[in-house]
Amino acid sequence: MATIKEQRDQKRKDVVEAIVIRHEPVHLVKRIYNIPERTIFNWLSLYRSGGWDALKEQARSGRPRKISAGDMQWIYNAVTMGNPMNYQFDFCLWTLNAMRALIQKELDIKLSKSSVSRLLGHLGLSPQRPIYKSYKQDPKKIKQY
Repeated sequence: MATIKEQRDQKRKDVVEAIVIRHEPVHLVKRIYNIPERTIFNWLSLYRSGGWDALKEQARSGRPRKISAGDMQWIYNAVTMGNPMNYQFDFCLWTLNAMRALIQKELDIKLSKSSVSRLLGHLGLSPQRPIYKSYKQDPKKIKQY
């Protein structure tokens, strides 16, 4: 099975091949592959200046991630399948500070509160507030009210 990077490289090659070798018009290739025209011309420019090897994806710049995919999976499972009491916390509600403490304690990775919030958003989660509700409520009376 091809990796995502290999699939993207193959797509670039297919697009350039369609235009250069099969002489298909750019507007048609653009619609078939659902790629912006500017991107296609950038790929053609790369091909003309460096051949097929120039179309291969380069290493991305920027700071590497602090948290790996495996760590993200572990965090997701910890939040969705457990509560803070499972990890020796005195409360049973996941807050950003609780998540920060858990990540630092279990994974030995220090993150800011905003980084934890962004990470939870990336995982499709969000810190929730508890629902305040009396345990003595009578559902029949509430419905009647």
